[in-house]
Amino acid sequence: MAFTHHTTELNGQRYAYLDEGEGPLLVFGHGVLADKSMFEAQIEALRHRYRCVSLDWPGHTGSGYREKGWSFYDMADDSVALLDQLGYDQAIFVGLSQGGMTFMRLALKYPERVRALVLLDTSADPEDADLLPVHRQQQS
Repeated sequence: MAFTHHTTELNGQRYAYLDEGEGPLLVFGHGVLADKSMFEAQIEALRHRYRCVSLDWPGHTGSGYREKGWSFYDMADDSVALLDQLGYDQAIFVGLSQGGMTFMRLALKYPERVRALVLLDTSADPEDADLLPVHRQQQS
């Protein structure tokens, strides 16, 4: 199936996303070095009952890049801005790794916006400071 690709601006950040189906909103967030397409099989299976949106996080595939960087809380704020833009008060958030880290923070900051939270291979621990040089190298 060909998926519908969109772009939008959320809090000054350009985001690319897939948007398929109708019904309660499911928002998918991928892990580092992946992109919105990693959830295509799930979207195909669920789009008949849910509106499925899969984001490209900043710096990934079709989304923009903030030179000053961004935090998981910034991405959580942007995700809530997307809900507002789509006209939804709540969503089911499905996050893998980085997506889960972002959506956990969203749930802490905006619990009223979370209908359900699905966390896949993620952690609530702070980022390992030893990995910072690796992340900086990946920026290049």
